[in-house]
Amino acid sequence: MIQLSLKKTIGTFKLVAQMSDSGFIFLTGPNGSGKSTFLKLLAGVYRPDEGYVKLNGLDITPLPIRKRGVVLVTPDSFFPHMEVEEHLKYGAKLRSLNLSQYEVVEIKKCLGIDFSGKVGRLSLGQIERVIMGTALLSRPRLLLIDEATANVSGKADFLVCVKRFSSDQGMDLILVSQDPSESIYADKRYVMNNGTLMKIE
Repeated sequence: MIQLSLKKTIGTFKLVAQMSDSGFIFLTGPNGSGKSTFLKLLAGVYRPDEGYVKLNGLDITPLPIRKRGVVLVTPDSFFPHMEVEEHLKYGAKLRSLNLSQYEVVEIKKCLGIDFSGKVGRLSLGQIERVIMGTALLSRPRLLLIDEATANVSGKADFLVCVKRFSSDQGMDLILVSQDPSESIYADKRYVMNNGTLMKIE
């Protein structure tokens, strides 16, 4: 469960957001509307001027990034020198999780990661599959995906897998995308407009 009430001013831009929701949440809105700023507030990259962020009742607002249980992924969230297998395990290793080889095999099968090699030499779509697999296997309480699915082919199967895995792990997920077709996989839908977060009923 994500519960938040946030206010943040950066220069002349003002963001106001309130949410009490869970599951797979889709967020869209025009460029410059504040979507990425909102995710960075949840992840702890930015601190709010006012308000709080709670996950499953725990106030994570004052916590540093690594202790929040939140993972933020963007199209640049990868290490080009790592091999695919090493990369998939890296997030779990950082969190000192016991990750079985079975889990790695299952996420590879589910996300269509049927390739190997250094991540930096892969296609954009392949990189995004590896980014997502790495994030899911790190088992955060909240996964934030900022425009990191645009280049994936066979997107329907990919997003069904992401939804199933996150649900099985009890993980809340916010997917930011400009592609309205991705919203059909979401449990809840929001739009950001001029810094104001609004739920789409």
